[in-house]
Amino acid sequence: MHPDVVALGLGGALLAELMLAGRLTSEYGTLVVVETTAPSDDLANAVLARVRAEQPWSVSTWIAALALDAVSDVGDRLSAAGRIRVERPRRLRTLGLTRATRFVPVDKREAWAPAGRIADTIRRGEYLHKLDAVLAGLMVAMGLHHEVLDTWDPGIEQHIRYQVAGFVPADVQDLISRTEAAVGTRVVIG
Repeated sequence: MHPDVVALGLGGALLAELMLAGRLTSEYGTLVVVETTAPSDDLANAVLARVRAEQPWSVSTWIAALALDAVSDVGDRLSAAGRIRVERPRRLRTLGLTRATRFVPVDKREAWAPAGRIADTIRRGEYLHKLDAVLAGLMVAMGLHHEVLDTWDPGIEQHIRYQVAGFVPADVQDLISRTEAAVGTRVVIG
């Protein structure tokens, strides 16, 4: 997966987290702060403070802006929580190349649990909980749903879109759509 696609997906996820917490919403495509109480999480607090200081920007602009640092920011958050181990790049001296930073889960079962839960719920024909529907929607937006959910069923994308439309707040649905558009633009432009 292209690093920019991951970054855009994480940028969208950071905003979705604050929207679901009732701190942000979107109005006519513009991101709006609706609650200024600082979240307990340092990264969420930093994102909210940044949006408060620089608004109004479009949701799409915020996704792109947050994507610039999203991979390292989310990596630092997960590392501080003890959920991942960060492997910094080493230079390959003979070729003058550098490997990309890797984020390795400390507990692979915990890391894959949300994907497993979503896949099992869909296979049983049940409804996703709101948070799982948002995560699944972002997987579709990034083009990861087939790989992460370990299925190439052509109906899986439509099923996820149906669940997002039914159980995710409208502003978060719009955010997911804008994340998908940003990813699509990045893929087309290369």
